[in-house]
Amino acid sequence: MNINFLVHDCYPEIGHTRAMIEVFRKMKPESIKKIRIICFTSANAEILWPQHPEKIEIIQIPFQNLKPFLIKAIFFQLYTWIFKRDLLLENSKTITMGVCSLIGDIVNIQFSHQIWEE
Repeated sequence: MNINFLVHDCYPEIGHTRAMIEVFRKMKPESIKKIRIICFTSANAEILWPQHPEKIEIIQIPFQNLKPFLIKAIFFQLYTWIFKRDLLLENSKTITMGVCSLIGDIVNIQFSHQIWEE
């Protein structure tokens, strides 16, 4: 299975991203061919999935320093929607974090980061 994961920033220190990374880590490695992370910024693949970093590809969206965050979030939605053919892996499932993008098959919504701390 190929997975596209759309998130603004992909770091294990961020609660909702860490939760999704843990889901990937618990999946059988042989069931995942490739995970493509589409984001503004991200940790290295070795940090995100140390067991199989070669299966992670990170695509960074330009203009990561846009301010305020609302403009940055709208830009992310428009950019991923316009360039979805170039960004997404073929024959894949697309997971988005909350409302970061409108092109997902699955939306993972996590409002409180503190829930994942426990």
